Amino acid sequence: MVTTLAVKRISDGKHFQCKKINLSKLVDTEITPAMLKERDWILKKFKHENIVAYEESFLENDQCIIISDLCGFTDLSTLIRIQRKKGEHFREDEILSLVDTCCRVLVEAEDLGIVHGGIHPGNIMVKEGGKGGVVKINNWGLSALLAKTHTKDISAI
Repeated sequence: MVTTLAVKRISDGKHFQCKKINLSKLVDTEITPAMLKERDWILKKFKHENIVAYEESFLENDQCIIISDLCGFTDLSTLIRIQRKKGEHFREDEILSLVDTCCRVLVEAEDLGIVHGGIHPGNIMVKEGGKGGVVKINNWGLSALLAKTHTKDISAI
């Protein structure tokens, strides 16, 4: 249903993440070019050091294509699996730093009317190093669009 590729823009050689989402597999979902255009200008405006920057999105056949920066970080779900295999745990300060960063970003996004709608360890990117590493939230945009096609977005902090 979802394929993620690393791609290179020919004009300047910059690398991006290209996520292809097969919409034909989603039940009762209608995403229109107008909906993507509406989200494009909001997401392009939302610049934050702790998000994977959004570039653009478009529809092609039965697929929604989302282009974002290729940050080179590791997703939290992979790091959890690695820790589990080693029989190790994350330090408390690492966990608190990660949760604090994610909450701050989500609150700032909500203040702009942007709801992530699909936050989970696979969408939290971590670059190890330094105290707690650097955290970035990935996959903005489509989850909120999908939620809009089914129900009203509701969130509380």
